[in-house]
Amino acid sequence: SQNQTLFFGPEEFRIIPIPTPENISINISGSFISKNKIDVAILNLSEYQSFLGNRSNIVASHYYYKSTQNASINKTLQQGPYFLVFYNPNTTMQTNITITKSILVK
Repeated sequence: SQNQTLFFGPEEFRIIPIPTPENISINISGSFISKNKIDVAILNLSEYQSFLGNRSNIVASHYYYKSTQNASINKTLQQGPYFLVFYNPNTTMQTNITITKSILVK
């Protein structure tokens, strides 16, 4: 939700499943800012499984910002599943992100 802050330790990530009903495309939108640089991506199932096996090499065909401190999401997705991933790749520093515009799926 808007103005929510999430805290991330070194190399910590958060995964948010994106519900996608059968045969219906959806739109995901929102924006965030981060204290330090983070990676954010929308991953399909195979990209998500690859990420879990090797977090240092994100492959995302739908949406990906690497080493950013702010970004907006506005993406239409076909039938899923999909996963929104926030990842702090730093090995020593903590960070936080603040949702500046609620991330909505419709």
